Amino acid sequence: MINTILLSLLLFVVNLIILNKATVIGSFFRLIDYPIINRSIHVKPTPKIGGLLIFVNILVINLYFNFIIKTEYLNDINQLILSVSIIFFTIGYLDDVINLSPLKRLLLIIFGMLVLNLINDKIILNFLYFETINKTIYLNNYNYLFTFFCIYLLLNTFNMTDGINGLALNIFIIWFLYLIFYSKNLSVDVMFYFIPSILILLFFNFKNKVFIGNSGSYLLGGLISILTIYSYNLEYLKSSDLKLLYVENIFLLFLVPGLDCARLFFYRILVLKKNFYHADNNHFHHFLLNRFSFSKTLIIYIALIIVPIFLNILFREYILLVILFNILTYVFLILKCTTINK
Repeated sequence: MINTILLSLLLFVVNLIILNKATVIGSFFRLIDYPIINRSIHVKPTPKIGGLLIFVNILVINLYFNFIIKTEYLNDINQLILSVSIIFFTIGYLDDVINLSPLKRLLLIIFGMLVLNLINDKIILNFLYFETINKTIYLNNYNYLFTFFCIYLLLNTFNMTDGINGLALNIFIIWFLYLIFYSKNLSVDVMFYFIPSILILLFFNFKNKVFIGNSGSYLLGGLISILTIYSYNLEYLKSSDLKLLYVENIFLLFLVPGLDCARLFFYRILVLKKNFYHADNNHFHHFLLNRFSFSKTLIIYIALIIVPIFLNILFREYILLVILFNILTYVFLILKCTTINK
């Protein structure tokens, strides 16, 4: 553990040096985000090397776990994290550099999922357990299709949160810590994959000096979606009757970003008559920014994720009420911000 902490500190220092050269590195890898009039919040070209930094850190930590300390109990998760990182970072990087069409992006994600399934069979959803009604629904022949749908939905959902500085990174931290400390199906050691890069990225991201880019949002979105399914499947290999991961609390975990993704889907198609992937300023965080300061917007959005999680932990049997409360709060804020803007 001491050696792992020392490596994290060393990576932290190296990351600091790298981020101070972000513009040079971003130019070399063609990872510069140029502002778009009437859409971008930033006003000057900004390096989007956050995803690249996280990816390099994952490679270093993976090599350390596999070849230096040789942690056998982490072999399965190490392999999974490395595979997911390579696949989804590559998709995101290509999207950053050549702006993939929705179809090409979809095909790459399908291919990536097929490869991941060959590597680890615990990333497919074979059943859904609803605790509130104590019922299990088996997906049978629809398991692959449903799994892909969930992952694809979450990838887009997470990507949409990367609209203001610090939001996507904070959401990832919350979701990730929930999987580690509440479900306890992931080793605490897995945190060291992300501590050195994400903590320092938060500082530079808040300062508007570095973005994570699509390479970062796809990498983190891919990791959290796959690790959630992996952790969920491990939960049902336990002998304990008390399950800590089930459909309702996973739904609650991703509820607010998911609601916003669904709202944007119907708004863009039915109201704007445009492609779902058409970028605009109609995200939940944009509405909040029009009404509140940046810091208050971040606090409100994060609170809508953290507070329901704690309410669910404290009042597990009332999770449906917690979900309803969260939905109503989201709708109230949307209506309030929209009314004020008009």
